[in-house]
Amino acid sequence: FDTTSGTELTKIVGHTGGINMSDISPGATSWELHNFPRRGPLQTNDTCVIATASKDHSANVYNINTGITMHKLRGHHRSVNKVVFSPDGRLIATAS
Repeated sequence: FDTTSGTELTKIVGHTGGINMSDISPGATSWELHNFPRRGPLQTNDTCVIATASKDHSANVYNINTGITMHKLRGHHRSVNKVVFSPDGRLIATAS
């Protein structure tokens, strides 16, 4: 959502269970890592990647400009309760 107008910018869809936590990749780093086009010339420090932890036993990584699922991290045997990017945005840690 746009924090000024309250307008929905992108709908993120992909989990079959509720979301326990989300984390946003560090700003400029995520653009460099994923080679995504920026939304505008003034948005040099905005981010483009979000990770979510879900009750459906998975964590997902999304491009928040398009809402497309980039990765679905499976293998947890229980609800994924935490997800966090490393400070450089290159790694994601999850906990269930």
